[in-house]
Amino acid sequence: MGLRSRYRRWFQGWLARRLPPWRSLRLSQKNIFIFPSRLGLAALAFLAILLLLAVNYQNNLIFGFSFWCLGIMVVSIFHSYFQLSGLRLQVQTPKAVFAGGSLALPLLLKAGGRDRYGLSIGWPDDDWQQCDIPANGEKRLFLRYPTSRRGTLQTTRLRLETRYPLGLICAWTWLAPDWQAMVYPRPVPLSPDPASSAQEGAGVGGRLSDSDEFFGFHSYQPGESLSRAYWRSYAKGQPLLMVDYQSPESETPVLSWQPLDGLPLESRLSALAARTLELEQQGLSYRVALPELQLPDGRGESRMHQVLRYLAEYRGS
Repeated sequence: MGLRSRYRRWFQGWLARRLPPWRSLRLSQKNIFIFPSRLGLAALAFLAILLLLAVNYQNNLIFGFSFWCLGIMVVSIFHSYFQLSGLRLQVQTPKAVFAGGSLALPLLLKAGGRDRYGLSIGWPDDDWQQCDIPANGEKRLFLRYPTSRRGTLQTTRLRLETRYPLGLICAWTWLAPDWQAMVYPRPVPLSPDPASSAQEGAGVGGRLSDSDEFFGFHSYQPGESLSRAYWRSYAKGQPLLMVDYQSPESETPVLSWQPLDGLPLESRLSALAARTLELEQQGLSYRVALPELQLPDGRGESRMHQVLRYLAEYRGS
């Protein structure tokens, strides 16, 4: 492990101890850092050169100008610090999205009794948002964050900073908001192509009724007719699956593992998420028979989110 990697690991551990996750936070000297900006460092280098000239030539005018500029930088430190000190931040739970989508993470900033100028917030490698907040006012920001995996979102730390008033001093803090955002599995229907299924079935002598609807899959059993084999997944190196159909007059649809037996876990979860959305869009009542989640017949938005949340948090094999 290189020196830079060790430093980053140590720094992240130090931040985790000093700035733990929060739902509500008030900034103070414990979580605000101050350092000259690049412009400020350049100004300090220029002042050092001026001081050398003043000492060398015993020029009181250069001495006065140098100390006057240095005093301005000292005053800038206090102004920059007070732009963040006392600022209150509060997170609100965002709406859930499906994996691959972009979350809109709400963050509420409350100014308190002082005007706040030149605030910038965002992730280091992303576009930042700037805002000013009047005294006793508040500002709600929505920060975009891409998702790729299901489950509870764990965002990286974002940075809040200000360089007010002259850009010479940067006051900043690293934030770890606990948004408790939920990312549902990406809905991917596993319904086979109707035309190819009909051709495969006809080739082996099988025949489907026009009223039959796709229900799911089950693992191939020796001696079973191949008229409903799902050759597309088999060609990808997955176990041979058989397509299940049901008639519209059949019993209430059931969300369970059995129709998807043999598929990888993530494919199962994606298929169940897609099936849940499909049933809700059709306004059909359905039963849920999943490990640790048994629900009677029913439908509705709250029920849909309950199922999708279960699928997002599922950690079984």
